[in-house]
Amino acid sequence: MNKNKFYIYIGFIIFSFLFNISISHASTEVFFEKGETIIKRGDIFTIDLKILTDKTINIIDGTILFDKNKLKIIGINKDYSILTLWAKEPIYDNNIGELSFVGGVPNGYFGKEGKVINITFQAKNDGQTLVGFKDIFKVLANDGFGTNVNPWLKPIEINIGKNQIQGFYYIVTITILILISVIILIINRKKLNDK
Repeated sequence: MNKNKFYIYIGFIIFSFLFNISISHASTEVFFEKGETIIKRGDIFTIDLKILTDKTINIIDGTILFDKNKLKIIGINKDYSILTLWAKEPIYDNNIGELSFVGGVPNGYFGKEGKVINITFQAKNDGQTLVGFKDIFKVLANDGFGTNVNPWLKPIEINIGKNQIQGFYYIVTITILILISVIILIINRKKLNDK
């Protein structure tokens, strides 16, 4: 084998190896995106559930989990969803912290920014919390067999801070109570001294 054929052969092996790596890393991600960066207790905010996939999918069957002590859902919007058929409309239960749905897209979907649903939350209490997925969350391929594509499920962390206005009223209320207590104490002492 001469040198040129050897280099072509080695180049072909390297190309095949890299091509196979790129195929093996084909992925489907289900993730959340929120617009608001600062969320305070009592705030109403929205997050989008989205999908990124390089495989054609046609059914999403899943349950979203959230902390019922920190968050409550006040609305769902699916107007701009990639899913157009709903075997199970999005339903939620704020008492247990779950939202579930089953939706499909007849001709399949693949792409980077597929919006599934928009969720409107209200922040109930301050602290850190996650919005995530129940482990039975499924994304099925548009292959005629309903093959589960085993999506990468990416939860989102929500940081809820104390409401500054509520904090201000709290400080003012405590200050007023202290002042009233001091005034009452002064009046009582004066009465004792007068006797």
